Amino acid sequence: MARPVIEDDYSYLNRRQIAASIGTDPAAIAAFESLQTAAFQNGPAASAEAQATADAAGQAASGAQETADKGVTDAATAQERADAAYDLADGKVAKNVGPVWVAPAAAPSRVAVPVYAGGNAAATYDPAEVTALRAQVAALTGLVAALVIDGRANRSLTS
Repeated sequence: MARPVIEDDYSYLNRRQIAASIGTDPAAIAAFESLQTAAFQNGPAASAEAQATADAAGQAASGAQETADKGVTDAATAQERADAAYDLADGKVAKNVGPVWVAPAAAPSRVAVPVYAGGNAAATYDPAEVTALRAQVAALTGLVAALVIDGRANRSLTS
């Protein structure tokens, strides 16, 4: 592109001079050259318009950066809250505390345990009443055995 003849003290800056001033980013150099060309070819009005456009672009970029920074801050805050909640839960839900539960010797049973409708307390018991009481104790023993096994398997009880 042919450059116009400049009749005053101003002159075009070459790419090396531009890079020394604003850095080596090709987009920044191209934008500077556009501003420079507009200033020399079209006068102060065009230069002011180009500068206003550049300023608006800079403000938009600054706003986008602020939004991104806020997003990073919000994400860090959310992570801190999640970490705090995890730490709180870990401190409240105790694991491996208390005595160790050993596997029960009784056979586990997960069937419904019937309500015991035993007889009245008496000086003597008939064999049917004792048999019913023994069956009830056996059913409860199987239920407790199943609870202990399940609790150990689900790590609700220490093992």
